[in-house]
This record gives sequence, C-alpha cells and structure tokens, in this order.
Amino acid sequence: MEPNRITTTEADELLRAELDVQQSRAELARSLRQASKTSENLLRRVQDELKPSLVIGAVLVGAVAVAGVAVALSRRSRQRSWLTPRQPSTLGVVAKAVGLWALRLAARRAAQEVVARLEQPQRAPGAAAAAAQ
Repeated sequence: MEPNRITTTEADELLRAELDVQQSRAELARSLRQASKTSENLLRRVQDELKPSLVIGAVLVGAVAVAGVAVALSRRSRQRSWLTPRQPSTLGVVAKAVGLWALRLAARRAAQEVVARLEQPQRAPGAAAAAAQ
C-alpha cells in the first residue's frame, strides 16, 4: 500500500468529519445570532429602565444644588446682619448669570450625551474585528 493513497473507510471518515465541522459551524452561527438578539433585548430593556432613573437623578442633583446655594446664602446673610445691606455689583450679577447659563448649557449637553450613549447599540469587541475582516 502506498503512503499517499486513502482507503475508502478513511475517505468516509474524512467526509463525516467535514460534515461534522459544517454542522458545528452552522450551530455556532445560530448560537451567535441568538446571543446577539438576547444582548440587544437586554440593552433595550436596561435603557428603558435607566431613562427614568437618569431623569430623577438629574432632578435630585439640581434640587440639592439649589438647596445648597439657598443654605449658603441664608448663612451668609445671617452673619452679616449687623451690616447694612449692599446692592450687588453689576459685574457680580452678570458673572452669576453667565455662570448659571454655562452650567445649564453644560448640564443639558451632558444629559444629551448620556442619552445618546444609552440609545446606541453596544457592539461586542469581537464583532468589530469580525466586521473588519
């Protein structure tokens, strides 16, 4: 018998092995599609649950900030009760207005970024490499 010749039983075994590999690949592809669908559903559900929490959190942070400013102003006014009240300087009023406007703009932008990131579907690290090939 020559070393390069394949017998019929060896050929049958090779054919069965190739079929097993094809079946395994098909099963893996189905499994990956199912995992992808499951992760997308989970992400969608988490986003739906987090959006109200983010809104409530933003409202609470704003309320705490307002309360902190109110407490600080009331303490300051109590400490200066023996002095005559002064009119706030125009520069101070403008600086406060600009600061509050910038803070409001930054908060709005941050909230938009958080919502945009939550709305984007997350891609698995392997999916990016597979898409590049």
